[in-house]
Amino acid sequence: MNFRLLFPLTIVVSTLQPARVYAQKPSPESFLKISNGTYHAFQAKDWKTMQTLTTPDFTYVGSEGILSGQELREATKDCFLRNFRLTLPRVKVLSSTSTILTYISQQEESCAGKPLPSVLLNADVFVRRNGKWLISTHMEATATHQAK
Repeated sequence: MNFRLLFPLTIVVSTLQPARVYAQKPSPESFLKISNGTYHAFQAKDWKTMQTLTTPDFTYVGSEGILSGQELREATKDCFLRNFRLTLPRVKVLSSTSTILTYISQQEESCAGKPLPSVLLNADVFVRRNGKWLISTHMEATATHQAK
């Protein structure tokens, strides 16, 4: 057998193996803490704090449409979040620099005096930039039926 051919083949095969992203799966609670921070910021209309938790190219996907952070701010200026609770967090690690957090939000919110749905299914896409996890996309949908 020609060992000169086997060695380069071993290198190619070993580089095709999926990289271990984490020694252990990251805690959903660590990401939920960041998402919770965005809800507190939204509740207080604290857009400076919101900007520290989201990427400059943040995207919102929900009943208001597909919006940038600035467009979301404008679209929700007459909205008020009175109470909220985030539950059942789950993390899906995509890479060492990207993760998806899914969770359920129970909230009391109104826009222009009209109540909004109180239970939403959410997904936040996190990216790591300069060592810090930030939300790049927030998606939400009304929970009309959830499988048990």
